[in-house]
Amino acid sequence: MEMESLPGRREELLRELDARMRLRDVRLSQRLKESLAPRWWETGVILLLFASALGLLASLFQHYQWRAAPPDRWLLFWFALMILSAVLSFEFLLVKVYHLRRSNDLLLRMMEEARRRQDRLEERLKKLSAEPRPPETD
Repeated sequence: MEMESLPGRREELLRELDARMRLRDVRLSQRLKESLAPRWWETGVILLLFASALGLLASLFQHYQWRAAPPDRWLLFWFALMILSAVLSFEFLLVKVYHLRRSNDLLLRMMEEARRRQDRLEERLKKLSAEPRPPETD
């Protein structure tokens, strides 16, 4: 009796496992989507990079105009600020690339699973079309 209910239970377990895997993939996809979403500080880093580059250029321009009082401290400040913002920009770019790679892996896995499901459905369709149909009575 236990053996008779095993095939039905097996199909139920396979469906549940498939549903859990899809749910896990959807949750992972949602987390990756959130991690790739633009953040408020990304705009701040871009503005910081622009401001530091503009400040560096202004300091250099003033340095060459007023040789009597060279603004070495300003020059150093703007240069350090530009380097910091460039490093932060590259850091967030690397984090985005990492998450894009993970997202790509997830999408490839989901596409492979969809292909397998399509193959299974096509096999079922072939089996159903090969079976003789009972005569229709009108």
